[in-house]
Amino acid sequence: MKNRLKFFFCLFAVGFLCVACSTRPAEPSKPVPVVQVTTKEVATPPAPSKTPPATVPVADKKPKASATDTASTPAKKEEVNATKVPASKKNPAKAQKSDVPAAPKAPLKKEEKKDVPATEKQPESSVSEKVETPVSPAPTPETKSIKFRCTFWMKPQKSYDIYVRTKGEFHRCQLFELVFSQEMTPDVDEKGMVTVYRKTNGDFVPLFTIDTCGIDNLGAILLPKFNPEDPQGAYIQVLDLDEKKFPKGSLRVLNWAHKEVIGDVLFRHCGTRQAFTLKCGEYFSSAPISKNREICEYRFFDPENPSRTIFSSALSLFDWNQTMLFVLKNETGDGFDFKVCKVR
Repeated sequence: MKNRLKFFFCLFAVGFLCVACSTRPAEPSKPVPVVQVTTKEVATPPAPSKTPPATVPVADKKPKASATDTASTPAKKEEVNATKVPASKKNPAKAQKSDVPAAPKAPLKKEEKKDVPATEKQPESSVSEKVETPVSPAPTPETKSIKFRCTFWMKPQKSYDIYVRTKGEFHRCQLFELVFSQEMTPDVDEKGMVTVYRKTNGDFVPLFTIDTCGIDNLGAILLPKFNPEDPQGAYIQVLDLDEKKFPKGSLRVLNWAHKEVIGDVLFRHCGTRQAFTLKCGEYFSSAPISKNREICEYRFFDPENPSRTIFSSALSLFDWNQTMLFVLKNETGDGFDFKVCKVR
C-alpha cells in the first residue's frame, strides 16, 4: 500500500514538472531598446505638392518662411534630442531633411523690386521702359513752308477779298493791280495743296486750291475773266518767284504773245547787253544789277527780219525788288503789247 502511494506521488511530481517546463517563456538573448514616437515629431518630410500655392509669385522658386515656421524650429530640435535612438540605427540624411528645416533663402531681387513703389523702379531693359513709360504722342510731321503772294491782272470794278489760313487762323490778302506786295505763309496740307478762301455770310468757303509741288515761293495772278462766284483754274496764273532763279534787282521777260519773241536788254551803267529768243510760254531772266538803281533798256525785233526793231522802251530796276515784263499780243493780233509787274 505504501509502495503504491509513493509510485503515484512520484508520477504526479514528474507530470507537474513537465507541465511547468513547457509553459515557461524563452529568455531573450539581447535587450531591445524602445523608441518613443510622438505625434509632434515628423519622421519623413511630406510629399511635395504638384501645384504651387496660389500666393507664391511665378518669379519665386520658394515661398517665404512664415513666423510660425521659424518659431517651431527649436521645438523640433529638442524633441529629436530627447529621443534616445542609437546612432547606428538613425538615417542621418533623412534626419536632416525631416527634423531640421532648411534655412530660408535670401529673398530674390525680383521680390525686392516688387516692394519698391512703381515711381522708384528702374527699368531692367529697353522693353520694360516701353511698357512702364507712357507712350508719348507721335511727333507731328514737318509740313512744307512756302511763301505766297497774290495780285490782280486788272483790278475788277466790283472788288472782293480772299483769305489764306496760317496756323489755323484766317488772314486777308492785300490785292493790287500787277503788284505782288504782301508775302504770306499759308498752311500746306499733306498733299502739298494751298487753299484760298472767300468769306461768305460770315463763313470762310474754299475758293480754289494751288498745287505747290516744286514751288516754295509762288505768286498767283487773278486774270480779268476770273469770277469768284464761279472760279475756274484757267483764269488763275501761278508763277515761280524763287529768288535763286529770279534774284532781286533783275528783269524777267515772259512771252505770252502766242508766237516767237526776239529781243535784248541793255544796262546803261555798265553797258552790258543780253539777247534772248523766246517761244510762247518761255521766259528770260537777266543778271541782277550791281547797284541800288539801274536804268534798263529793252528792245523787240521782227521775227521775220531781226534787224528791224518793232518796239523799245526803258524802265528802272531796284535791288530790293523783282521786275517782270509780260509780252502780249495786241488787240489786232499783228503786234505786241506789254505789261510790267513788280514783286516787292
